[in-house]
Amino acid sequence: MNLGANATYIDKPTISYTPLTGARFTKSLLTPIPPAAIISLIEAGYPADFVLGTSVRAINGIYNRTLTLGRRRTQDSGALGMRMEKRGPEEAALLTLPDKPIAEQGPDIQFIFKTLNLEAENGEILLAFGSRQRSRNELALLSRSMIEILLEIASGVEVPDEHVAEGRTLPAPAAKFDAPPAERPLVRIHSGSARPSTAFSAVEYRGTWYWVDDGDFQAKRAFTFLMLFFSLAETGIVPQAPVITIPAN
Repeated sequence: MNLGANATYIDKPTISYTPLTGARFTKSLLTPIPPAAIISLIEAGYPADFVLGTSVRAINGIYNRTLTLGRRRTQDSGALGMRMEKRGPEEAALLTLPDKPIAEQGPDIQFIFKTLNLEAENGEILLAFGSRQRSRNELALLSRSMIEILLEIASGVEVPDEHVAEGRTLPAPAAKFDAPPAERPLVRIHSGSARPSTAFSAVEYRGTWYWVDDGDFQAKRAFTFLMLFFSLAETGIVPQAPVITIPAN
């Protein structure tokens, strides 16, 4: 009689995602991202100009594409903070500002307050969902849903003329990629009959290639943020890094 044993050890890690399906997926597409989650994302260090430009339609009645407001400089200077406070049965999100801003912070803070008609109360601003503020102590964010963000990205797709002529799709609005950064589409997606040689990502669909150029940092960043925004739309919580699992055998 012969006895034997075999053992195998594999140290290759795998990254695990749990995709959304069904009603949860539909809800995450149609529900606007909570304003507190958007500010939390900025608090976590993500670029304020890109986050607000992508996920917010309006702030206190001022609609996007014109809302620059020195927001990235204000974030980088450490002037913007947030805390949650229990008010009745619900929690309220409060934006906090320094009592005595340093010289570099002053002009941007003053410009933001004047443009958005804000007046802090005890150094704090109440954060709410909506297009119009109810008081000068309120910052009303009209956030986008994921379907709106995806439609914004779709506006940057180059649609082949022959597809429009054949009735396969609608003509896309003229994209102003040479406009100032705040007025450009979020993503530029090229199209052509030949496979691109320098693409960050490319896919062929019904004989036409669509791709994001490898040198287009803005487009690459937008696609990276899509997963973060999907998580915010579903849970309202800034997502952690994906779970890494290492199989034992």
